[in-house]
Amino acid sequence: PMASSLPCPVSDDLRDWGRRMGAAVCDGLDWFSEFSDSGRGVRALRDMELGEVLVSIPKAWAIAVPSHSDVPGSKSKVAEALLASDLDPQQKLALLLLHEISRCNASPFSLYCAGLPKSLSDLPFFFGDEQLELLWGTGVDSVVRGGHLASPAGVSAMAEVARRHPEMWPTCTDEAIQYAAAAVASRAFDSDATEVCLLPIADMFNHFGASPHTRMRETESAYVLRLERPVTAGEQVFMTYGNLPNFQLFINGAFVESDNPFDAVEVSCQEAIAAGPSDEIADDRIEDLLASGVLDPGRTWLVSRTDLLPDGLATVLAVLGSPQQAYQEWVDGGKGVVDLAADVAPGTREAVYLGVLRLVTLLRARLRGRKRNRAEFEAEDVGGAAGALAATVRRLRDGMLAVIATLEEQVLDAMSDDSSEDAEADRSNGSA
Repeated sequence: PMASSLPCPVSDDLRDWGRRMGAAVCDGLDWFSEFSDSGRGVRALRDMELGEVLVSIPKAWAIAVPSHSDVPGSKSKVAEALLASDLDPQQKLALLLLHEISRCNASPFSLYCAGLPKSLSDLPFFFGDEQLELLWGTGVDSVVRGGHLASPAGVSAMAEVARRHPEMWPTCTDEAIQYAAAAVASRAFDSDATEVCLLPIADMFNHFGASPHTRMRETESAYVLRLERPVTAGEQVFMTYGNLPNFQLFINGAFVESDNPFDAVEVSCQEAIAAGPSDEIADDRIEDLLASGVLDPGRTWLVSRTDLLPDGLATVLAVLGSPQQAYQEWVDGGKGVVDLAADVAPGTREAVYLGVLRLVTLLRARLRGRKRNRAEFEAEDVGGAAGALAATVRRLRDGMLAVIATLEEQVLDAMSDDSSEDAEADRSNGSA
């Protein structure tokens, strides 16, 4: 894949360049430090206090495509070509980055482009069938095989735009476009002003969602990273890329976070239906769920540490498994979302509990992988890049399985509590 041919900058170069471009850049950081456990990252050169500004980037300095044609910056030929296209915001940004890379020293962002990784082939976008097979069942494999930013279909759409304007994109090979797309997927920030953008210097920080030192804050005129907890000299300074589960971190960056507080497992519409009871009445109920909008063939739910049982998923399990009277009450009540925290018809909670336990069994089977890749997944003696990938995939699956175990534990506890309450009620009625 294509990257800048310029030599990689050092921290002083990057800091001085940023200041020339109007950014405020902290002088207490080494932007190109190497760490044994996380590769390149940002290291504190001195003790730093809460509230200190690490970097503040003027919005005019971000690499971004204007969201529409009547905002400042939209009159350049590149912006006009991108705004006239049908590409999505990330695809437009990938082509803008490729344009800046191809300009080399003529680009005001040449130093930033020079600091980008020379290769992004370790990202899942570049995985072959054998590597994707190892990821079967995690959700990563289906995203990479589908319509992601750097997919063949996405690259083809971007290439069509680029090849209409060879003066702007003189180097528009599929490999170069795929490199730019992968760079955007792994480094871009969301923006209220432009939907998505690249922030030179700010994207040098590694992610730590559990306890980050900083996060990107967008103001009217700038993107600001300020210390939200102190850091000591020699320590790596982390930011958060958002409250992301490990499968999303792996898709975008080929890494997972240990004990990720936002870890999650995707549940498909088909899995939710399969967790219901297998009887004939389910067909009518599925039709009602589809008509209500609660169920949709393309919908997924995230079972996460912060939301173990999403309302929509609970509603599907309740409707599919409830006794006829409870189901009719749901229909008569307008076919809305079932609120388990409120008073519900008899048998509703029990239906959800049993549905969850069936769903747990399905998800565990999926997350343990296929028989043909399980030996490689469980192998302890695989070395090199294959061994590193297998170890990361194990951590990815283990995190998901831990979320499922927590869901199962909470449901079993709830069933036990309900059983105790029913027994107490029976004793009270007997005494009366």
